[in-house]
Amino acid sequence: MAYRFFTNKLTITSMVFALTLSACVTTSQVSAPVDSSLSAAELDLRSQSAAMQKTVSEAIVLGGVAGLAARLLLDGPRVRVVNTGFGGFFTFGAGAGAIAGTYIAHLQNNFASQEAQIAALRADVAANASETRATLQVMRIVLGNQMQELRQIQSAVNAGTADAAALAREISQARANLAEMDSAADGATGRFNEFTDARNATSGGSGLIQSELSQLSRQIEQMRKIAEDLVEQL
Repeated sequence: MAYRFFTNKLTITSMVFALTLSACVTTSQVSAPVDSSLSAAELDLRSQSAAMQKTVSEAIVLGGVAGLAARLLLDGPRVRVVNTGFGGFFTFGAGAGAIAGTYIAHLQNNFASQEAQIAALRADVAANASETRATLQVMRIVLGNQMQELRQIQSAVNAGTADAAALAREISQARANLAEMDSAADGATGRFNEFTDARNATSGGSGLIQSELSQLSRQIEQMRKIAEDLVEQL
């Protein structure tokens, strides 16, 4: 669906800057000091977990506004913009709609036909699936590392070469990693519910996009299983 903007580039730049600034403020408010004791994988887990906790609408705004600014300034205000997933380009209508309302409102406000809404939904589900796969990969790495470290410290305690305090610190770290895993899974579940509601609203609850949603459901199950495996080590 094409959108036309009858305004100058200065106005466009100002609007995009305002949207980008609001997105930056949102992320800066939840940022925390980096723990130097964390491994690279653990830092990645915290980053992925924070990203997964954003709603679909928030992910659309944060992923698309910056790219939109560059595209509009290069191609002019009459550029045709299409939804290509969380990392793609979005119109001002899409960005503002995502900030002000729900994901369903975003689809209905920016894609006139049911066919276009379903196509946009499918693209966003696919982009989300890719992000969830990346989160799963990090979770598996952290789980493997954490299990190895717990076994090593327990063995050292048993051998008398490490004290109980060292084991307690490692268990505390493992619980912190577990909390990040649970948060990531909760965020993925929230997105799954958003996508399901949008599918029902745009296609009357038909079987469209069911395979994609089933894949996302399986990914969430895998995330929960990884967290359960870590719980068993504590």
